[in-house]
Amino acid sequence: EERDFPREFLYIADELFCDGRDPHPLLEPFLRINDDTWLSLRGKPQRVALFRNGLRWQGDFDLERIAELGLHVGVIVAGDIEVGGVFSQLTYTYPGCILVSGDVRATSFGHGDSHMHVLGDVRVDNIVYGEYNDGSLRIGGSVHGRAFITSGHSMHAEGDYHLPVCDWDMD
Repeated sequence: EERDFPREFLYIADELFCDGRDPHPLLEPFLRINDDTWLSLRGKPQRVALFRNGLRWQGDFDLERIAELGLHVGVIVAGDIEVGGVFSQLTYTYPGCILVSGDVRATSFGHGDSHMHVLGDVRVDNIVYGEYNDGSLRIGGSVHGRAFITSGHSMHAEGDYHLPVCDWDMD
């Protein structure tokens, strides 16, 4: 079956299973992203898309595209994400949980309803945007760019903010 998906991308994605059949140091932090994930996925044969050497892409990249590889319950990126355009997850459908062990670098970064943890820094040329009440965007490092716009709880960085922050839920 032909798909509108670059063939070279298929060679950089691998997969893990939540039942631990393939041990990986990032599987446990992935399963702890939120309590619901830990309870519903641990020990089950659910597939997680794994990028063992980071994710590099020219142009815009929406994580919804990973659905074209087959149904996965989440994404783990072992390393940095470098996107030459907008890096996003804005579809309200997929993937449910995302763990990035390194930094995210992109022109802009948009986040929707998933639970996403970036353990490193987020560096964008323009805007970081996070929204949705049932999701979360947690950045372990600092945020750099022109603005961080949030709407919804649990959208924050543990490090420094090197940009103005606009939280629509705050007075």
